[in-house]
Amino acid sequence: MPRKPRIVIPNHAHHVVQRGSRKQTVFFTKEDYEFYLNWFKEYSTKYNIQVLAYCLMSNHVHHILIPEKVADLSKFLKSLHVKYAFRINKRHDWQGHLWQERYFSTPMDETYIWSCIRYVERNPVDAGIVTAAWDYEWSSANSRCNGIKNSLLNYNQNWSEFINQKKNWKKWLGEEEDLKKIERIRERTRRDLPCGTDRFVNYLEQKYHRSLKVKSVGRPRKE
Repeated sequence: MPRKPRIVIPNHAHHVVQRGSRKQTVFFTKEDYEFYLNWFKEYSTKYNIQVLAYCLMSNHVHHILIPEKVADLSKFLKSLHVKYAFRINKRHDWQGHLWQERYFSTPMDETYIWSCIRYVERNPVDAGIVTAAWDYEWSSANSRCNGIKNSLLNYNQNWSEFINQKKNWKKWLGEEEDLKKIERIRERTRRDLPCGTDRFVNYLEQKYHRSLKVKSVGRPRKE
C-alpha cells in the first residue's frame, strides 16, 4: 500500500530527519560536515527555508525548518542531499544510495517547537558524544551558546522574537525535558504525522480530509 503524501504546512516549523541508507555513516571527516553546511546555507537561501535548529550526527541529520511553500521542503532536501551524496560516492568510488530514500518529517504547532529544538540540540548529549550540547561543533547549540554568529540560523522577525524568549540558552538546554513530549515528537516524525494539540490535528484532518492521528495496534477490546 503506497504511503500517503506527507503534510507540509507553509510558514510552520517542521522537524525533519534523514538517515544514512541502512543507517550507515554519512559524515566521515571534518570537511564533510563543512561541505554539507555550506550547501545547507546555499539551498536554504535558494528555496526560502527558514532554519530554527539543526544537528548533524555521524549517520543522520535533524533539522527544524520553516518552508515558505509546500514544495520547497522536498526541493531543499533533495538538492542538498543529492549534491552531498555525489561528493561522498565519488570520493569512495561507491554506487547506490547514501541516504534513505525517504526523509521523515512532522509539522508542529508552538506547543511542541521548544521541546523539539531542545531534543535536536541535545542529540549529541543523549548519544553520549559530549556532556554539554554546546561543545558539539555540528549543531546550532554550539553557536547559540558560545556567542558565535551563525548565518545558517536565518528566520524572520516573528520567529526571531519567538527564539529570543529564551534569555539563557545554556541553562534552558540543561533543564529537564518532558519525556512524553519527546516520544510524541519521535513517533509523529517517524510516521510523517503532525505534532500538536488535538485542536491543531483536528483542524488539519478537516483541511486535508484524512486521518492524521496515530492508530492503536491490536484487536479491539471486547464489550
